[in-house]
Amino acid sequence: MKRELIFKNEEQELMRVAEFMESVCDELQLDMHLAMKLQLAMEEMVTNVIFYA
Repeated sequence: MKRELIFKNEEQELMRVAEFMESVCDELQLDMHLAMKLQLAMEEMVTNVIFYA
């Protein structure tokens, strides 16, 4: 599986990233606990890039 999301370095893009991650986790039928951990990790990484890069 290959998925790609291109987003702007803007705070409002965080919602798009969250929706993207949710759709990927749903598509892969991941356990809710694992999906939440992955979504949080992605949110933290993207937030750090947006605010500090």
